Amino acid sequence: MFKKMVLLSFLLIISASCFGAQGGYMKSHPAINMHEDWQLAVQAWTFNRFTFDQTIDKASALGLSWIETYPGQPLGGKFGKAKFGPEMTDKQKQWVKAKVADASIGIAAYGCVDIPADEAKAREVFEFAREMGIEVLTSEPKDDAFDTIEKLCVKYDIKVALHTHTKAGDNFSKNWNPYRWYALCQGRDKRFGLCVDTGHIARSGMKPAMVIADLHDRVISLHLKDVEKFNANSEDVIFGTGEANMGDVFRELDKWGFKGTLAIEYESNMEDNFTDVHNCILFYEKIAKEIQPCGWQNLLAGNLDAWTFNYGKWKMDENGVIKPASGGLWTKGRYGDFILDLEFKLTKNANSGVFLRCGNMEDWFNTSFEVQIHDNPLGDGAAKGQCGAIYDCMLPKEITVKPTGQWNHFTITCKANKIYIVLNGVQIIDMDFNDWKEAGKNPDGSPNKFKNIAYKDMSREGHIGLQDHNDKLWIRNIRIKPLD
Repeated sequence: MFKKMVLLSFLLIISASCFGAQGGYMKSHPAINMHEDWQLAVQAWTFNRFTFDQTIDKASALGLSWIETYPGQPLGGKFGKAKFGPEMTDKQKQWVKAKVADASIGIAAYGCVDIPADEAKAREVFEFAREMGIEVLTSEPKDDAFDTIEKLCVKYDIKVALHTHTKAGDNFSKNWNPYRWYALCQGRDKRFGLCVDTGHIARSGMKPAMVIADLHDRVISLHLKDVEKFNANSEDVIFGTGEANMGDVFRELDKWGFKGTLAIEYESNMEDNFTDVHNCILFYEKIAKEIQPCGWQNLLAGNLDAWTFNYGKWKMDENGVIKPASGGLWTKGRYGDFILDLEFKLTKNANSGVFLRCGNMEDWFNTSFEVQIHDNPLGDGAAKGQCGAIYDCMLPKEITVKPTGQWNHFTITCKANKIYIVLNGVQIIDMDFNDWKEAGKNPDGSPNKFKNIAYKDMSREGHIGLQDHNDKLWIRNIRIKPLD
């Protein structure tokens, strides 16, 4: 889909392939794209009241696999007020790489960044992009820089997307017209194109979908905004509630075969806009699912409609985080072969589990297998009760659960008689059910709880469940992709 993955080898965790080395499944966390040709990101400017460190945490909480960074954002964390950009030290760059890798996020683009006509200075920007694995630079360069930029686009195989600003009289006023940018791109390398800012275009009196239709062959990336009205002072609003007609934007992109990054840039309520951005994502996912189903399904798409309660009642907050009230939570649908991706956070010694392929809801405890969730690295005292274990049947290869109070990331793949589990970037389970040939016994001779059935005879499809032990925990970003 793309010529190279962002952040190169140290971000193999975001590989979109279902296959790992030696034919295994999901040896790392996948990049979850609800439209197979689009990378949904957030422009870090959306959270410019916060540090880069905090912004990555917010992007992760939103369930995003991509981000567009901007120059000058304070790094935060151990580096405080140090700024994101080429001026970072080697240690700071390595810290950034580790931060995004830990969050399973790739840096898809960087901007808006000034790229001057001076080749030596412009080269510094491209060198930085190459070092960080960034494929797209968003910029508003002066016209006399175009020859230099085109030369470096080819040399570094990095795209430059010319950003459309607002027609209103400010320092960027000459850059409001996408048709002007488009004309200046003609005859140049295809790595030179446009970043269509849907909000600025609407504020300038144009319909974003129409602009995309006219200029589609040069659209490299987008900054996504919906606006209340077609005027220069209009506020950003949640997608689908304004006049930018975001549904038409997405349909037009799909019509013309757009491939690239869509970065949400939400500039209203910036002190506390997380929920608004979350709702923008829900609208995007709804439209993306309608125009090109890619297999991924959001099981927390603004509600708990995909679930049924075994007993008790679970609750979901406005940001899509669920927590148990009592009892279990089960999917209405049944699943056979699939990839399940989710995050969880625990309190001291909290205990839970993910049940898979429940064959009989009347006897769920004995007709499904459990992936253990536990805060204590040693588990709940059972011989095979550590976090990530196939409960009572198989130990994880490593203990990778994070310290109490931090979010953990599970990717669970079920394929025929095999199950693979990745916890926090490490594959910890590679299990073949067919090796469990006797009821109540593991291949190593140790006992397990399944006294009446051998694991190899368990159902190969069924409901997915979340367990409650009356402990305090939180779960978010539950997505599933059925496998053929």
